[in-house]
Amino acid sequence: MNRYDSMISIDLDDFPKTSPAFIVGGSVRDLLLNRKPKDIDIAVSGNPKRYAHEISDAKGGVPIKIGKEKQAVYRIVCGETTYDITPLNGDAIDEDLRRRDFTINAMAVDLGDGSIIDVTTGLDDLKSGTIRMVSESAFRNDPLRLLRAYRIGAELDFNIEPDTVSAIRRRVDLIRNPAGERIRAELFRLMDTSISARYIERMADVGLLFALFPELSPLKDCLQNEYHEYNAFEHTISAYTKLEMLLNDSETFSLFFPYNTGRSLKISKYLLKYAVLIHDIGKPTTKTKDRNGRIHFYGHAHAGAEMSLDIAGRLKLSRFENETAYSIIRNHIRPLLLYIAHLQNSLSEKGIVRFFMKAGELTPYILLHALADHLGKGKKDVLSTAKYHEFLAGMIHDYYSRYEPIQSAQPLLTGHDLIREFGLRPGPVFKEILTRVEESRYSGEICNRKAALALVKKYIENHVGFEETHQKSPES
Repeated sequence: MNRYDSMISIDLDDFPKTSPAFIVGGSVRDLLLNRKPKDIDIAVSGNPKRYAHEISDAKGGVPIKIGKEKQAVYRIVCGETTYDITPLNGDAIDEDLRRRDFTINAMAVDLGDGSIIDVTTGLDDLKSGTIRMVSESAFRNDPLRLLRAYRIGAELDFNIEPDTVSAIRRRVDLIRNPAGERIRAELFRLMDTSISARYIERMADVGLLFALFPELSPLKDCLQNEYHEYNAFEHTISAYTKLEMLLNDSETFSLFFPYNTGRSLKISKYLLKYAVLIHDIGKPTTKTKDRNGRIHFYGHAHAGAEMSLDIAGRLKLSRFENETAYSIIRNHIRPLLLYIAHLQNSLSEKGIVRFFMKAGELTPYILLHALADHLGKGKKDVLSTAKYHEFLAGMIHDYYSRYEPIQSAQPLLTGHDLIREFGLRPGPVFKEILTRVEESRYSGEICNRKAALALVKKYIENHVGFEETHQKSPES
């Protein structure tokens, strides 16, 4: 067992001395990289429960037992730091470390003397930026590690060494075994990095991406029309890469999200990337050819959105994550259709308004997705791209300057107004009328309650038989 003088600053007096104890795993890796870990894992050879109570006496917090007795974790939350205390996995620390996943996670700090224990050349791999499996059995013991290799790689900008890549390639099917919640957490942590695209592509190279998302496999054989340089899967990876570049670019970020000065979003970046990764999964099932041999994908956005529900179920996405991804996928083609109408001089003010009303607060995110989708086609038509970018920039300005202020204001009329002022019966027609009122408001045709009431009155008068069908009877 190799011990090295500590290269990290740890106040040993902060920890109890009652039994041999070691900081282990990713906590050591992060400390060696001068990254402050939020979670500190401690393995003890004695009684973990007693050690946990000794830490809580010294640092505060209350130990919470998680898991079964022999594998119990005692968790203590002290301010921004969480301590997880577990028994050694084996008879000694070196045995514990050899059972871990990657060499850079298989180091320990002895809390008795501060020395670093490295039995798997983790220090060398950390210096060279290498992710190397401790043994291939690591993937059998916990298949989530197949994905974790790429997540850690993306967080640290490390390379996965060839033998580890080969082992992952042989065992990709095991990734279906872990619980969806665990897969989701690793996947979204990967996507939350600024360089996730290259690791998503590497996951595709070994087949891991297709084991996670079998819906992506048919895209590889899905040739597209003349507007695309790539097949549907190559386009997906290209669009994902372009979206990440746009999110990393401060100028583009400020254009689409001008009020997020702290670069914080209502919709997380990882969720936007997740949506673009699966946005075209509906293409293979909707692909058709017309009599001239031209390829079409009519309805692919709706088909893909519906397919995304199954993926969301597998990954145990939250309701918010599911509905957000669904809406982005469902509406991702609409900005392009609006642009085509604009080029044909057939785009009306109400057409834009209806899009804003449909997309709501997701408007900037859908428009950013549309730009990445266009850039991901691979065509080098700079003029066309520039014009489309200009069109989307105009829509963004319109959204923030005109639509968003109205969206946050009180509606001009409600269903109660329709009942009280016009004696209408509650029903589906309420939505139609109120939508027309809001469309006219966003279009600048009306701006107050009086004008809204006049609009409804005119609407009723222009629809023959409307009153008899929808108004309350005198007896009601």
